Formats: sequence, structure tokens, C-alpha cells
Amino acid sequence: MRKNEPVLTMIFHTTDLKRVFLCTKTASQPKYELLKELVEVHNKEHGPKNEIKLVYLLLEKIPAPEQIERNSVIIFDDVVSEKMDEKIGLFFMRSRHQGHTIIYLS
Repeated sequence: MRKNEPVLTMIFHTTDLKRVFLCTKTASQPKYELLKELVEVHNKEHGPKNEIKLVYLLLEKIPAPEQIERNSVIIFDDVVSEKMDEKIGLFFMRSRHQGHTIIYLS
């Protein structure tokens, strides 16, 4: 099983999901093109009230966990770096209280 298959399953089975934040330097990968297409299909089928927004961010620009809308999924993919470990660590410590789901792929 490839690492992105469980991620896609988790995203679309998260209740009341509002946003998916993708923090990666390689957002043009086929798996993220698929994610974009799946979000578009979801939005067409479920309408504006249940719309999911897909947000691409560089790790350096991601806001603090408390500033991100509740019930969001944050995906960190291939962002291993000593200077960013502390910032990513904050998401694992604080995001549960914000209703976020954190996914770290490496």
C-alpha cells in the first residue's frame, strides 16, 4: 500500500471537514493532483454548505495551530528539517484542541 492511500481515506472520512492544508515543496505530485480532483468532486456532490477548501502552503508560511479553522486536516509531506521541527511539533501538541487532524509523511 502506498503512503497516500490511507491519507485520502482519512481526509474524506473526517467529519465536518472544512479545509485541507498541504505543506510540501512538491505539490505538483500526481497524488496531490488526485487529491485536488477528489476535493472538486466532493464539492460538486455536497454543495457549498459542505465545501472543502484545499490550501497549499510552504511550511514557513503556515499559521499557528490556533489560527487555523477548526476541523482542518494539515498534511506535512517531505518537510524534514531541523529548523522546522519545532514549528511542526507545535501542531502535534496543540492541534488536537482545535479539532485538527495532523498527517506527517516522510
